[in-house]
Amino acid sequence: MKNLSRYLIKAQEEERKKIARELHDEIGQILTAIKINLELLKRKVDKELQNQIDENINLINRAIDEVRDISLNLRPSLIDDLGLTSAIKWYVEKIKEKSNLEINYILEFDPKEFSKDFSITIFRIIQEGLTNVVRHAEATEVLLKVIQKDNEIEIFIKDDGKGFDVEQVFKDINKGRALGLLGIKERVELLNGRIEIKSEIQKGTEIRINIPLERDI
Repeated sequence: MKNLSRYLIKAQEEERKKIARELHDEIGQILTAIKINLELLKRKVDKELQNQIDENINLINRAIDEVRDISLNLRPSLIDDLGLTSAIKWYVEKIKEKSNLEINYILEFDPKEFSKDFSITIFRIIQEGLTNVVRHAEATEVLLKVIQKDNEIEIFIKDDGKGFDVEQVFKDINKGRALGLLGIKERVELLNGRIEIKSEIQKGTEIRINIPLERDI
């Protein structure tokens, strides 16, 4: 069953990569072409129409940004081009820009030792963990640590948010709810890892994950 689940996740990542590339290359290029055409047209019309064209150019710029963000969320090219460390830093800065969160992070690992699939899984766990904080925690500060210890990776995410009832959340996970934590739990278990969640109402949440290291041989 684990082998099947790994295969399905790998297939999903390949599909994400394909869609991300198509969004960036096809939709992104079309939007850019429209923007250039509008900028050329702007030179040939009166002031009133120029203002309307500027409004449309601003809308296209927003659409281009959205397409880029969706593409990067589907499959950050940084993982393939520059590695896991750069991808994590990029994602943290992106979250900080779009939210009121102060995120401090410590990254102490050698990504050159990781297999590609392992790097992607680690990134997805961090992505889902931080997304959960943004959506649900009502936090102001987050600490993220990703540390290599001998033959395992430890991921630690701590926030100062509103907290929750851990027992109830695990009941929800077993019923197919709490999909964010369910996704994390499934990925951790596929890699024979362990997950521990501590949370107190109005005192924040800690998630500690330990995963045996899969080296790139």
